[in-house]
Amino acid sequence: MTRARKSKKSRKQATVKTDIFALLSKPVKVGKAGQTQLMRPYEISLRKHVTKALTSKSMSMTALRHVLKAALKYGLSKRPPEADEGGGVVIAPGRLTKEDWNALRDQPSDDDSKDK
Repeated sequence: MTRARKSKKSRKQATVKTDIFALLSKPVKVGKAGQTQLMRPYEISLRKHVTKALTSKSMSMTALRHVLKAALKYGLSKRPPEADEGGGVVIAPGRLTKEDWNALRDQPSDDDSKDK
């Protein structure tokens, strides 16, 4: 029993390489409300991520992370300033009453007397 061999033509067609990057970066026609326009796939993807991140139904943290990463990459937002050395969060022990806590807070500390 003999096997049928592929012709040379079909073997050559199998080795043709496709530029995937060119296909994915090529503008695409997008239609909305009866009007069409050309948009890059990256912009379409970014718009979809913004929608996913901001709609109250889904609110995807992954989509929000993607949008923020793109905004930082292209200089559309700034990083938050560094936190102060003192922090900004005060943790009050639960066993103190409000009056005791106020008295403790109002007392001058050793650090305050050194600064003067």
